[in-house]
Amino acid sequence: MLAALFGTVTHTQQRYTQQRASTRSHETLGLVEQTLVRLFRSARADPKAVKLSGINPNPLNHVTWDNVAIRTDFNPVDGDIDDLMEDVQLSTANDTLYVRWQKNGAVTPMAYPVRSILFQYYSTSGVLMTNAADVVAGAARVKFTVSVPGKPGTPIVTRSTWATIRN
Repeated sequence: MLAALFGTVTHTQQRYTQQRASTRSHETLGLVEQTLVRLFRSARADPKAVKLSGINPNPLNHVTWDNVAIRTDFNPVDGDIDDLMEDVQLSTANDTLYVRWQKNGAVTPMAYPVRSILFQYYSTSGVLMTNAADVVAGAARVKFTVSVPGKPGTPIVTRSTWATIRN
C-alpha cells in the first residue's frame, strides 16, 4: 500500500514539475513577444524630426544579431530620447533576457529563462537584410526567434514572431 502511495505521489510531483516548466516557458515567450512587438512598432518614431531615433541591429558587435538597440521619441514627444522606453537595448546571457530601458540606465533582467534570441531584418520588398547599414537605413519588418528551455523531455521551445517597424 505504501509503495503504491509513494508511486502516486512521485508521479504527481513529476507532472507538476513538467507543467510548471511548460507554463514558465510559454509565459516567458509571451512576455518577450509582446515587449518586442511593441518596441519595434514604435521604432524610428521621430515626430519632431530631430533624427535621433533608429535601430542598431547589433550594438554589442556579436557574431550573430542576438541583441538590438531601439531609439524613438514618443514618451512624451519632446525632441530627445532620454525618457523611459525611448532608448532601449536588449541582449541575452546565461538564459536571461536583459534590457536597458533608458539611455544611460542600468541593464536589468527582464525574462528568464531565455536560451537565445535572433533578429532578422527585411526590406519593404521582403528581402533579408544582412548589412547593418541597410537595416539602419530602412528595414521595414523584423522577424525575431526566441528559444526557451521546455519541459523535461522537450529541451527547447522556439517561437518566431514578425513585427512591422515604423519608418
